[in-house]
Amino acid sequence: MNYSTHCKRVHRINLLLTFCLIALIVIPLIYLHGFDAGKLFTISGIVVGGFATLNYFLPASDKVKGLIFTLLPLTVVFALFFLDKFTLNKHYILFFSIIMIALYFDKKLILIFSAIVSIYTLTLYLFVPANFLGAEYNIPLFITAYSVICGTLAALYFLTDAGHKLILQSAYKEQEAQKLVQQLKGLIETINRSAVSLNDSTNNVKQNMDRIHENSRSILEAAEQMAAAISNEAQNITQINSAVLLSLQNMDKTAKVSQEVASESHDMNRDMQENWNRVNQVGIYMNTLNDSVQTAASTVDDLQESLQMVNSLLLDIQDIAQQTNMLALNASIEAARAGEHGKGFAIVAGEVRKLAAQSGEIASRITKVTHQLFEKSKAAHEKSHEGKQAVEKGQFLLQEITESFNSMKESFDKISRHLKNNMDNIGQTTNEFYKIKEEIESAVAITQENTATTEEIVSTLSSENDFIDMISQSIQQLKNLSQELLDICQSTQHS
Repeated sequence: MNYSTHCKRVHRINLLLTFCLIALIVIPLIYLHGFDAGKLFTISGIVVGGFATLNYFLPASDKVKGLIFTLLPLTVVFALFFLDKFTLNKHYILFFSIIMIALYFDKKLILIFSAIVSIYTLTLYLFVPANFLGAEYNIPLFITAYSVICGTLAALYFLTDAGHKLILQSAYKEQEAQKLVQQLKGLIETINRSAVSLNDSTNNVKQNMDRIHENSRSILEAAEQMAAAISNEAQNITQINSAVLLSLQNMDKTAKVSQEVASESHDMNRDMQENWNRVNQVGIYMNTLNDSVQTAASTVDDLQESLQMVNSLLLDIQDIAQQTNMLALNASIEAARAGEHGKGFAIVAGEVRKLAAQSGEIASRITKVTHQLFEKSKAAHEKSHEGKQAVEKGQFLLQEITESFNSMKESFDKISRHLKNNMDNIGQTTNEFYKIKEEIESAVAITQENTATTEEIVSTLSSENDFIDMISQSIQQLKNLSQELLDICQSTQHS
């Protein structure tokens, strides 16, 4: 509250007191002299009340208004001393007007009023001393009354000096408190904007982590399908190897016993047809495996790009957490300067600092986890490309095996037609079987390597999926913290 506001309040109080004084003066006079004789006093009271009301709305300075408010009852009492005999209530009204001037806490007004009161007092003693001091008036009584009035004004003068200083100090402190409140509001708005930015970044990170989680799940499913395909491939190649070994045994028997070869040629031709169908089936599995490996490699590449984007967003979150911490520290300092007015903001600033520290810690933990996940995905990326190369080699070998089986099939057809007349072809066919055996053994080794690689990829992807779940939970906690920070800032602004 400034001094001008204080004066306006005192004006209203003095206006009310003026009407009360008019009632206290007029009503007893009407009671003593009758209503007809008291008409003059009533009209005088109305005039004085009108002057007081006009003074309240007069566009003048506060000091002029205050002086007029106090001079009106003083002048009325001065006139009453001339018009009426001595009564003690007139002295009460005189002291009441002194109290009215003291309400303004202005030394200049008290000095001016003291001078006017001194003039009025001396005039009354010189012209109507009996009306002023009573029938037994004398100089000592006048000196006593005048000393009491002057002592009262002097005491009010010193009291006004102290009160005026207190009003100015209160106004200054109020202005400082308002400035601090504005500064704290600005800090809260800045923290609110940071909280909104942190909330948006957290939402973006969560959306990216959801996409990463879906991609990881797709990779895991593709890897499991690839592992199943490789397992089927290994079983088929094992069956082919067993069939080839059986065929070699049959070929050895055929070389030793040519008569039995003729009888068993038909069975061998049938076995070769089944083996040829199995090789074709293995080729289909290899094509499926190749598609799965390519899909896994492409998905791992997308996973690495998404992790890099997550790391970038986490760095932004750490920056926002640091800025929020600094803003909360500044808010604590400003709240401490505000004293009692800033206790609520100090509590809010402390909570904001805690939330900022928790956000920074969670962001740091997520950064570590995403770094580990990036290393795992890098290893999976290398393994997937190695698997892709192994699958391509397997396809190449299966193509050679298919060609060999085609050649074997043609050879067995020729053997079936010319077995009796062409026994020399049996030896060549046996050699072809040994070549096929070596190729199948090579294919079995590649299949075993692919199986081990696929199992490692599945294990890595399973660990990555667990890490992604952990990151998703941490992101959700961070999102809850940012929402809590935003709610605190909004509740502080409303309060």
